[in-house]
Amino acid sequence: MGITCNEMKSKKQKIEKELEEIYRMEAQFPQGELRCSKNNSRYKWLIKDKKGTAYLPKKKRELAEALALKLDRIILYPDFVIRHPVTGAYYYWEHFGMMDEEAYRNHACDKVKLYCANGIIPSINLITTYETKRHPLFCDMITIA
Repeated sequence: MGITCNEMKSKKQKIEKELEEIYRMEAQFPQGELRCSKNNSRYKWLIKDKKGTAYLPKKKRELAEALALKLDRIILYPDFVIRHPVTGAYYYWEHFGMMDEEAYRNHACDKVKLYCANGIIPSINLITTYETKRHPLFCDMITIA
């Protein structure tokens, strides 16, 4: 019940083709931290880096907006969107970094409830990480299974 050599080659070619497309899209995207800010009920996409802030032109915004989730008439911009290279399944990662602030904590819980109500469930297809001032999250604490 294993996989044949031809099936393996076919899967490999498919993955390589998908990776080429991802690299092509990534090359078009400006470098730096992608952010979305709301200004007068309009969203603006921007890239922040060491040189300053650059607002994305419409063409680049369309790529960024493709990663947005439209849930219950609300648009969510997950911190990270991860696409499994073989199955094509999407996973979302939200990092909640100010959990010692009550208003932020309440908003974080509401956000997780919204995800759940739309079939995006923690530890199934939603990764959540948390931190407080007393308990920061460092990159070396995150492992890939």
